[in-house]
Parts: sequence; structure tokens; C-alpha cells
Amino acid sequence: MTKQEALKIIVLIESVYKGFRTKNETITFWFNYCPELNFTMVMTKLKRHIRTNPYPPTISDLTEETENKPFQWLHEYKTI
Repeated sequence: MTKQEALKIIVLIESVYKGFRTKNETITFWFNYCPELNFTMVMTKLKRHIRTNPYPPTISDLTEETENKPFQWLHEYKTI
């Protein structure tokens, strides 16, 4: 994810959750962390979060890999 894409995420969160303002430290963290993230995945999780939660998401809400966790044990087993 680029810094411009990270800003899109932050602006969307601030526009949907009125009264929520992102601190400079949070923006700096996103900028440092964003090269490791997939913009499409984060945006998909943010849209899902917006539909189901009245509170703003944490970074871990948007970056945690949940899709592969149920079968993670199977992947690890096959690599043995």
C-alpha cells in the first residue's frame, strides 16, 4: 500500500465516524507500516467494519489476516 492509499483509508474512517480524528502518531505508524499491507484487503475489511460496527476500527481490525487462520494448521502440517 502506498502513502496515498493509506491516506484514503484514514480519510474514509474520519468521514464515516464523525467526531473521530486521527492523531499524528497514528498517521506516522500507518505510513511506516503501509508497504507491508495490501490496499484492497484493507479497504475490503474497512467496508465490512463500517457496515457492522458503530465504532471506528483499530489498525489490527483492518490488518489482521483472518481468512487463512482456520486452515493454517493444515498448511503447517503439510510442510512437515
